Amino acid sequence: MPKEWIKSQKKDKYYRESKKAGFRSRAAFKLIQINKKFRILKQGYKVLDLCSAPGSWIQVVQASIENPEIVAVDIVRMKDLPDVTFIQGDITQEELLEKLKKLGIKFDVVLSDCAPKTTGIRSLDQARQAELVTSVIKIAATVLKPKGNLVAKIFEGSEIKEIKQELKKYFSKIYFYKPEASRKHSMETYVVAKGFKEVNMKTD
Repeated sequence: MPKEWIKSQKKDKYYRESKKAGFRSRAAFKLIQINKKFRILKQGYKVLDLCSAPGSWIQVVQASIENPEIVAVDIVRMKDLPDVTFIQGDITQEELLEKLKKLGIKFDVVLSDCAPKTTGIRSLDQARQAELVTSVIKIAATVLKPKGNLVAKIFEGSEIKEIKQELKKYFSKIYFYKPEASRKHSMETYVVAKGFKEVNMKTD
């Protein structure tokens, strides 16, 4: 890793705090701040975490909910965390959705900190992120309980309008929020969709 990157990390408040608290990454504080504002994690909730590696969001869930039922999904193998069901798979593939259906679990919350490998070409990165979010919405619309919640990373750009329109089909309230823990130069923000309205999903 470049020395400049390591140096900047050590200067970062949330990087230092994550090390002190034992979180696997500074991203933990993004979910902590989202939950503080929107109260999306409650006792007894069943949680699906998409693109879960390295697992810091799961650590926040476990710290927020007593004995939560958690299913984690990532395309890469995640280092084990206690009492977590892990599924290795690609959220954009139908095969992964079928695996989730077979679990027979209806979740209270779907979390997604998914992001593509960025190219530095803003329009391309925004389009790729929008494709990921579309896959996340499809999964959420299949596995959420009525009145369930969704939290998903998106990139600021023209695609947000289309994503919002898609979410309106399934959720009664939609908010956009950039936590303080997000880096200032980052184009990431988060959509918090609450009050899932159960609908019949069309299948191709």
